[in-house]
Amino acid sequence: MTIIHVTSNNEIEPHINGDKLVLLNFWAKWCGPCKMLIPVLEQLDEELGDKVQILKVDVDNGPDLAAQYGVMGIPHTRMIINNNTRDPLVGYVPYEKLKTIVEAEL
Repeated sequence: MTIIHVTSNNEIEPHINGDKLVLLNFWAKWCGPCKMLIPVLEQLDEELGDKVQILKVDVDNGPDLAAQYGVMGIPHTRMIINNNTRDPLVGYVPYEKLKTIVEAEL
């Protein structure tokens, strides 16, 4: 699949109502840990893109979405499957740990 950048609920809704696991990642261009997470998400997309859809929200362009999802710090990643939101992962998460967490939800 492809990592999709979104800015509104209208762009998110079609993905979270399906049966595919969605990773909704809140980030910012100026955030160091967010930048460190980019290759982790790209690798996850490359390996599990057929089972997982990654959506990214730049908090500077989507502050209302960040507030709606309770984002208090970034990077902030929510897993959503069948419209059910899991507890967030806040901060940088190494690839192997993130992959293990995601695979447990599949």
